[in-house]
Amino acid sequence: MGEYDSAIAIAQRLIQTKGRAVSIRRDLGTTPVDAAKPWLGTQPSTSDTATFAAFFDARITGLLARLAPGRDLERTPFEAEGVVALVPASGLSFAIEPEMKLVDGPTVWHITSAEAIRPGLDAVLYVLELRK
Repeated sequence: MGEYDSAIAIAQRLIQTKGRAVSIRRDLGTTPVDAAKPWLGTQPSTSDTATFAAFFDARITGLLARLAPGRDLERTPFEAEGVVALVPASGLSFAIEPEMKLVDGPTVWHITSAEAIRPGLDAVLYVLELRK
């Protein structure tokens, strides 16, 4: 992807400096509570992968929308009903999918949509739609 390397590096650097440290939580199925006593049942097994994300209010698409009359300026993007997050694909060994979750401190967001930005064969950035 030689021709896109500088743009990819800039996007990743901006997300890391202006975004937040988050984790992508994947469900790995279930594991026995006690392998020696399988009759005790199972428990969910998850894996968290650290990354960064830049968050945006899903209702805001540009400067004109931000200046629109009647906009509730007291709400932050994290208090809105929907949030869009940009997540760099670098450092991830898997593709982000809608059944996964994004963990931002104590807040767990459900990924309702995950779109990979691919200027070539490999994903370089994910655009995630999130709901609480």
